[in-house]
Amino acid sequence: MNLVHTSIYESKKIGLSQNNLKLSDQIKLCIISDYYPKTLSKLPKGVMEFFIRDGELAINYHNVKTGLREQPNALQGVGMTRKRLMTFLSLIEYKITQHPPIDYGTILINYELMDDGDVDGSIEFKTQVNHRRR
Repeated sequence: MNLVHTSIYESKKIGLSQNNLKLSDQIKLCIISDYYPKTLSKLPKGVMEFFIRDGELAINYHNVKTGLREQPNALQGVGMTRKRLMTFLSLIEYKITQHPPIDYGTILINYELMDDGDVDGSIEFKTQVNHRRR
């Protein structure tokens, strides 16, 4: 599978901001190489969490949420197709590059496959500010 990649020249041409472009590429690569084979291709909904340090991807987390009374097979289902993955990555790239530069914080991406096979979700940006006291 080809990585959805937008060069700096292409991103200017189609109106993408230069904010977080490198970070966006790092997150897309992580989704393709780590999240897609483990969760996105298998589960119809989920959360991806990325920790950002110095404007770059530092850590990613696999979050699986289940109700205490849910049956174990409730987490199974039809996952995302490769075609939908490409659309999903484009949406993520757009949202991340439109956001002001992120130096230190967390990005949470929620996704859910709709009945018609399309993908929906949300993205949350949590900026961390450290207050050092000596």
